Amino acid sequence: MFVTFYSYKGGVGRTLALANIAYLLANDEKESCKILLWDFDLEAPGLQQMFSVKWGQKKQGFVDLVYKYMSDAKIPEVASYIHKTDVNNIDILPAGYVDKAYSEKLEKINWVTLYNKARGYDFIENLKAQIGEFKYDYILIDSRTGYSDVGNICVSQLPDLAILLFRLNNQNVEGTKKVYNIILNTNKAQNKDIAVLPVLSPVWPFVGNFEANRQIEKIQNFFKNLPLYEITFESALTAREKIICRDIKKMKARVRAIPKIYEDYIELTSAIRRSNPNDPLTIEKEAIAMRREGEYEESAKLLQTLVNLRPDNAPYWRRLLDTTILARNRSSDFINKFNNFLEDYTKNNPKNPFVFFTRAELRSLSSYSKDLESALQDYNKAVDLSPNNTEILIGRARFYEQKCKDYNKAINDLNNALKIKYDSISAYRLRGITYIDMKDYDQAIRDFLKVLELNPEDPIAHSHISRAYFLCGKFEEAKNSINKHLATRKADIYGRLLYSHIMAALDKKEESLEGMKNGVFSSTDRAEIFIVNFELDRALKYIDDMLGKKIISSRDVIILNFLKQCALILKHEKDEVSKDKFDELINKKKEKLADLGWSFEEFKVFLSRSFKNKLITTEQNTEIEKLIKSIAGDIQQPTM
Repeated sequence: MFVTFYSYKGGVGRTLALANIAYLLANDEKESCKILLWDFDLEAPGLQQMFSVKWGQKKQGFVDLVYKYMSDAKIPEVASYIHKTDVNNIDILPAGYVDKAYSEKLEKINWVTLYNKARGYDFIENLKAQIGEFKYDYILIDSRTGYSDVGNICVSQLPDLAILLFRLNNQNVEGTKKVYNIILNTNKAQNKDIAVLPVLSPVWPFVGNFEANRQIEKIQNFFKNLPLYEITFESALTAREKIICRDIKKMKARVRAIPKIYEDYIELTSAIRRSNPNDPLTIEKEAIAMRREGEYEESAKLLQTLVNLRPDNAPYWRRLLDTTILARNRSSDFINKFNNFLEDYTKNNPKNPFVFFTRAELRSLSSYSKDLESALQDYNKAVDLSPNNTEILIGRARFYEQKCKDYNKAINDLNNALKIKYDSISAYRLRGITYIDMKDYDQAIRDFLKVLELNPEDPIAHSHISRAYFLCGKFEEAKNSINKHLATRKADIYGRLLYSHIMAALDKKEESLEGMKNGVFSSTDRAEIFIVNFELDRALKYIDDMLGKKIISSRDVIILNFLKQCALILKHEKDEVSKDKFDELINKKKEKLADLGWSFEEFKVFLSRSFKNKLITTEQNTEIEKLIKSIAGDIQQPTM
């Protein structure tokens, strides 16, 4: 985006505002920008005084470039005239190295002649096109003051956005109005859309000044719907102009009071970013708004633009993936297009780890073994390209844990992630979950305690640690942890289900059954809680009632029939008809059992506890274990 900073008169802090805003854009903690400063104030260049220019072998700038064009009638390559500065992400096209030769060249440049006889308009357009190839986010132009040929170029040809700075006096106000009208006429005549931000600078404490208030009212009426921004007078800048934003950012912890001008610069910087439809923050904000409205496809398209602009920004890829997952349930056509986008991206950017990681995460959602094998290949490629990226390592570990059930490989990736980022809560949490899968409950508990050490307010660590305590038989510790979890997440269904299991294990049937009243439990969860409390008649009646309804899923049909068989065994009853029906159901649905998503571990704790306390016989325990194996034991994981 080309942004011109213009003032009709001097002394309004135009160059100072440009320099500070350039610094804020280049050093934005969330989304830094690549900046080019273009000093078009050729008679009194100031930008190269604000920033230390790293001159190359040729100490040349814009004046030298224009002079060469006029001498050779050939447009030079602008890259030879752009220099680095002492600030990262900020380059400069300076006016030139100010010496006698500079003055002589400047005197020979006649902009009227250049435009009328040497295709000056095309010359400037060519420079803009060349600069556009360098992928700067913002080109900030410091314009000459007053009415001039240079000033007209800066406000009517160069910019996408014009920042008009003025003092609160008649000369400034009237001059600025005329320039604003020039911009409006240019927009109309040339079908342009140059945006304008009016800025009152510097703002003095005009408390009770009737004339000042009258002027402000006139300005607001003239600019109509445009917001009027302000830059407050700062006495510390009167003796020496400096980039105050740089000083404050460096010494923020030691600055007792942040000057108002710093806040003004930040506000104006934000307004500039909002005015730029191609700014990553603007695109992200619009994408988030569309996603909230349920416009997932449009949101994902914007995010595709965003990752093209910022290919190395992992959070943008994650947001794109999450939005695409939401869109996939609505449009298979969009998913096909997105897969094509990823395919093209991998071909054109084979060294970008995030595109492979994004495709791996999307493929990992599939239930087809071929897709899962491709997902693992993409995970491996992403890790090869970025071996020290903790998010990618954690993503592959999650795939190993959930899809492959290869817990050792998952632990290895998580250990490596923690070597890189020792305080990664995500890595500790997933490692704890993996240790539960491996039945190493003590190590799981240590990891969840580490999560709570790093973040005592972690929303789900207490739930995980409670489950680890429960599965290793430490029921009192499990109760304490689940109560802490439910104190802040009362509506969590799994937390309430675990609470009911824990209360049952502590022989507190009333509390266990009461726990079901405080959550929207599934039919399978309710049936399970009835059984673990030995409410077998209630369980059988409830299961038969649910099986009589045709609205339950095929998954729930399998689990409810399993629980029915368990209840019958515990009652020492046999129902050959229902047993045959269950066996037939298992054989029919065997290929879908991997999708059940139902944990048998809590139920196994109930069996173990009941057998230990002689509440069930060896024969009953063996029969139920066979039932569990008939379901869980036959689930085939993808071969990797």
